[in-house]
Amino acid sequence: KHRIDKWIENASNLLDSLTDEYSIDIHLENQAEKDPKIFSHLLKNLNNKRVGFCIDVGHILGYSNRPIEEWIDETAPWIREIHLHETVRKKDLHLPLGKGLINWNRIIELLEENGIKLRELTITLEPRSEADLIHNLKYLDDLLRGHS
Repeated sequence: KHRIDKWIENASNLLDSLTDEYSIDIHLENQAEKDPKIFSHLLKNLNNKRVGFCIDVGHILGYSNRPIEEWIDETAPWIREIHLHETVRKKDLHLPLGKGLINWNRIIELLEENGIKLRELTITLEPRSEADLIHNLKYLDDLLRGHS
C-alpha cells in the first residue's frame, strides 16, 4: 500500500475506535497542510458521522497555496466547526476579526453556496486578550446579523 493509504487506514481505525468507545464527536482541523484533499480523502474513506472537519480560514491563508474556495468545496460535506481569527498571508497571527486580510462576508457566502450556515457550525474564537474577545464578539454579532 502507498504510505498515504496506510496512514488513512490507521487514522480511520483510531477515529472509529474513539468515537465508538466514548460516543464523542471529533473535528479534524487544518493546520499547515497545503491541500484540502488530504482531509477529504480521509473523511470520504472514513465515512463516520461522528468525525467532521474544523475549517481554519486563517491557517489556509497562512499556509496553503490553494484558494479558500477549493478548501470549502473540497471539505464542505464534513465542515462542522470553524475557527474565526485573522491573519496576513503566510503568517498565523490570530489577529482580531477584521484586522487582517480575510473577507468574512465572502467566506459566509462560500459556505452558504455549499449548504452550510455559519450559525449551524460550532464557532471557535481564539482571542489573545479581553479586548480582542470583546472586539471579536461584536464583529461576530455584526457578521451574523448581516447573514440572517
